[in-house]
Amino acid sequence: MNEIKTLNDIPIMDEIARSAIEKVENRLANNEKRLDGLADIVSGAHADNWETVSKITSSGNARAAFAIGEQLSEEWTDNRSETSTVYSAPMNVAHFSDSELDENGNTVKGMFLHWAYTTPFDIPFDAKEAFYEVPEGGMPAGIYNVKLVGINSSWDSYAMLGKTLQFEIAEDLPEGYQLVFAAAYDTADWIGTNVNIYESAKSLTAAATAVLSEGTEGTYLGPTDGNGEVNHIQKALVGYNRWSCSALRQWLNSSAGIGEWWEPQNKWDRAPSQLNKYPGFLSGYNEDIIAAMKTIQVKTACNTVTDGGVTDITYDKVFIPSLEEMNIAPQVSGIEGEAWEFFKQLFAAADIAATRTNWAQYGTYEELKSYSVSAKTAAQYARLRSDSRYNAIHTWTINPGGYVSTYYANTAYRTRPAFFI
Repeated sequence: MNEIKTLNDIPIMDEIARSAIEKVENRLANNEKRLDGLADIVSGAHADNWETVSKITSSGNARAAFAIGEQLSEEWTDNRSETSTVYSAPMNVAHFSDSELDENGNTVKGMFLHWAYTTPFDIPFDAKEAFYEVPEGGMPAGIYNVKLVGINSSWDSYAMLGKTLQFEIAEDLPEGYQLVFAAAYDTADWIGTNVNIYESAKSLTAAATAVLSEGTEGTYLGPTDGNGEVNHIQKALVGYNRWSCSALRQWLNSSAGIGEWWEPQNKWDRAPSQLNKYPGFLSGYNEDIIAAMKTIQVKTACNTVTDGGVTDITYDKVFIPSLEEMNIAPQVSGIEGEAWEFFKQLFAAADIAATRTNWAQYGTYEELKSYSVSAKTAAQYARLRSDSRYNAIHTWTINPGGYVSTYYANTAYRTRPAFFI
């Protein structure tokens, strides 16, 4: 009888035995990895060393090393003034995943961390946009007109729907200048209000103005439907709710200084005033934790008014959760990530009617209240990533009372950042 010395010597008839042995060997190898990860923790490496945390999670050992709801803390510095303020910013272990995609298309393992408190100051999702950008060749002095369409029926300015307004430019305007309606969405009558003229997307002080009147004289620029050279009126009055184009996304993913973290994402885009007040969010962290953050694929369903309801794919180090990730009833299921275990457990413990598995839109929930890292007893508005599918201007938000609703994109609120390690 021949002696079997190695696994490869097993006869073909014993393929089942070979497979069983391979499974055992793989299981032992995986257990060794898990034990190595746990040994790192026991040796004192836990969240004090983000490189070690990253190694543990990347090896698939996050579930063995950390618990849902456990808090890891890191200092975050508010660098908006010469006298910086340092906060201890705890983050909840919110979810584990073995199937996230990074920017190179690789599947990566790890865990989602979510700020337990909001940021200490407000940032808009997106600023009010221009309705027209001066094209190549410039805009000669003269009279121009534009037709108002797409105004939301709930606005006081609904009476302006369908009207054509004209204005006169006193001097030739160079390429890149932007024209902005001074009237707010709730201004009932725009006649006599201004068109503010800015030198660029980052200019916050108007270089000139022109007065609006009703009429069709001069050059017709087009309707405010966003399909031509004129922006959609909703974006031009209240900002844009598309995550991929948002000022908030740029701020969260930047370590640049004051005045440097924002660039226009479309020809009508305008800088928020906060650009000249605050540095990028990542400037508050040390390099160790930034290096541990993985840039992963983030999916967001877009509105059906200006974007046709498509799904945006971005690759972000930092983002804010969606309705679905917060275990709130989504607008479209299965697009914006899966429900995080932290919020599933929070919901299960909330003693809500057994007929539901998630929180409802337009419901009020004590468990969903957010508090500021700078004042931990002060409830705050907290933005979510999900936009309203039915207009171009609202994003989902949880108000200080725990009410889940939608609010205008250009309103500055706080956020609870999240990332994947």
